[in-house]
Amino acid sequence: MNDSSEILAVITIIPCYNEEDNISWTCSSLGFGINDAKQNLQHLLVLIDNNSTDSTLSVLQKIKTNSIEGTVYIHIEKEQGYVPARHAGNEIARSIALSNGWNENSVLILQADADTFYSTGYIQEMARISLDVGENVLVEACVSYESKLIRKYRRYFDLCAEVDGRLLSRYKMDTGEEIIVDDKVAGYRLSDYFFWGGHVREYFSNGNEVYAETTRLYLRAKTKGAKKVLAENAEAKHSMRKLIADTALHFATAGFPREDLFKERFKRLNLKIDINDIESSKQSSSYEILAEFRLLHVIALFIVLPLYIRHHDNINLSMNDPLEQFIISLLPAQSEEILFTPKVYFENIFNVIDRHGDLILSKLEKHY
Repeated sequence: MNDSSEILAVITIIPCYNEEDNISWTCSSLGFGINDAKQNLQHLLVLIDNNSTDSTLSVLQKIKTNSIEGTVYIHIEKEQGYVPARHAGNEIARSIALSNGWNENSVLILQADADTFYSTGYIQEMARISLDVGENVLVEACVSYESKLIRKYRRYFDLCAEVDGRLLSRYKMDTGEEIIVDDKVAGYRLSDYFFWGGHVREYFSNGNEVYAETTRLYLRAKTKGAKKVLAENAEAKHSMRKLIADTALHFATAGFPREDLFKERFKRLNLKIDINDIESSKQSSSYEILAEFRLLHVIALFIVLPLYIRHHDNINLSMNDPLEQFIISLLPAQSEEILFTPKVYFENIFNVIDRHGDLILSKLEKHY
């Protein structure tokens, strides 16, 4: 869908929880908090403090003071979690649009994270792409790490590529577009956010909250004909703090935010990987278990999930492929529920991997 509506304002929303050490760095990369008289008055920033217990709120006030008056808004969101914080930011953006007489389809929302550095011209490039593709489209930028961190931890990144390559270098099935959306680099029209239903908290049947809030937003958006495009020249460099803090979990899940019960069970396995000594880690008893965990997550997220969605959307599949037939046969019968509650997709694909992952992996390796 193409639309000629001009973009009157870009509003970047950043949830913050105990980000006193990172948020100034992030905001400065976006052009805020640096006393820059050249700051674009059409670029606004909404900072959501989500019950920080450190001096984050004080730092946010300094960022506001050091920005052009009227360009930075601060809100305290008492309900904990990314969904309440991101949704509150969009509600504030709606209020800003109303007070300025802007149509919501002329306001671009950019989601950002408080520990990420954004490339020069990031906001302008995301706005340019959004203007080009029009409404009912989610724009996603590129994500990487700082070059010095990539050099420092090169062996870890090589290991990830080596493990993923065991599968993806042989797997040729066309499962459709990549479904997973990185929360920190997503952009959409404000009107589309509410048209799609906004961020919604969802819970697995075991009571655990489902994360990946923007992927689930996009899955609901797809039911309304939305598409996703890549902004190839807009880049974000993410902090490695979470990866370094729990390398084994990040490696095992391919970076996907699994639910709390999974993390608790995983922790009890006491699997270790030393990001500073990959060679010794590869010789440890943990390595093959971790590598299989990672492969199963790659299968679930980048093979089973898009295949499941294509099947649900009645898009023609190459059903002469026995492996494709086998994967589809393991998934539950379709229901209308899945259209409106994307958590069902994730519950089903992870159940399939938990129960049949070894068999799927074996068939993949034999078939390709």
